[in-house]
Amino acid sequence: MGCINRLSNNYIKLANRYGEDVTNVLIRTNPKNRNTLRDENFYIPSISEVNKIIKNKPGEASKKLVNKLEQNPYMGVEGITSLLRGVINKKKNTLGEDVYLITKGDTAGILQREISNTEVYRPNLKAMRFLERKYPDIFELQSTRNDFTYKVIITPRVKETAAEEEATSFSIQKSLDTYRSLTERLGYSPISFEVGNHRWVQTNGSLYNLINKFNYTVLERNVNLQSGAVQERRVPVNEKERNMMIGEVQELKNVESINIALGLKGYFIEDILDQMRNAETQQELMLAYKKILKTLC
Repeated sequence: MGCINRLSNNYIKLANRYGEDVTNVLIRTNPKNRNTLRDENFYIPSISEVNKIIKNKPGEASKKLVNKLEQNPYMGVEGITSLLRGVINKKKNTLGEDVYLITKGDTAGILQREISNTEVYRPNLKAMRFLERKYPDIFELQSTRNDFTYKVIITPRVKETAAEEEATSFSIQKSLDTYRSLTERLGYSPISFEVGNHRWVQTNGSLYNLINKFNYTVLERNVNLQSGAVQERRVPVNEKERNMMIGEVQELKNVESINIALGLKGYFIEDILDQMRNAETQQELMLAYKKILKTLC
C-alpha cells in the first residue's frame, strides 16, 4: 500500500482542521484510494471534498450497518467496527484492553475543538445514539471522565449453536466411523484416508491431523479418531506456513466481494491479518486463517 504525503498542502490543511487521526481515516477510506497500489501515494482530498463526506459519513455508515445486520443479525465485533470506521475508534485502556470511543477529532485548541465538535463529534454521536436506540441489545454508550467523548460497548448477538454442534458432530462422526472400519479391515490404523473434503494424516497411533486437501494446510492437529477429542498441545508457529498464509490473505485485501462476505460473517480482514501476525502457536494461527477458509469455501 502507498504512503500519505504529510507535507502536501491538502494534508496540512486537513490535519490542522481535524487532527491527524481523523485526517488519516478520511484519506484511507476515501473512495479514490480504494484500489491504491503498493507503489502509489494516497489521493489526499481537499477540505471542500472532505466536508461533503463528513456531512454524510456517520448517517451512511449507520444505514449500511443496519442493512448488514438485517442480513446477518449475528455479526461480530470485527464486522461491526469495520463498518463504523471513522465514526468510532479503538484505543487501549490502562489495563491494555481494547475499548471503542466515539471519534471526536482534534481538541488541542479552542478553535479546533469547536470545529471537531460541530463537524465530527456531534454527527458521530447522533449516529451512535440512533444505533443504540435501534439495537439496545448490541450498543450501549457510556460516559467517560472526558466529557467530550463516550465509550461504545458492543455486545454482538449470539445465535443458538445446537444445530451447528449437531452438524459438526455428524461430520466428525463420519470420519470416526470410517477410521474404525478401516482399522478393523486392515488390522492397523491407516496412514491416511479421506472422507468428503476431509483428509486425515496419521501423526501417532490414533492421533491424526486434519488437512485441507486442496492446499494441504493443516486445519486441526492431534485429533484422536477413537474418541473425536483434540489432544491439547501448544505447537509453535511454523513461520514458513505463517508467511505463506499471510501472503494469501493479503492478496484478498482489495477484493471487495470477499471483504463484504467477511463483514457479513463479522470478520474484518485487517484484524485477521493482525491475529495471524501475532499468533504464538500454530493453533492460534489456524484459528485466524480458518475465518478466511470458511468464507471462501
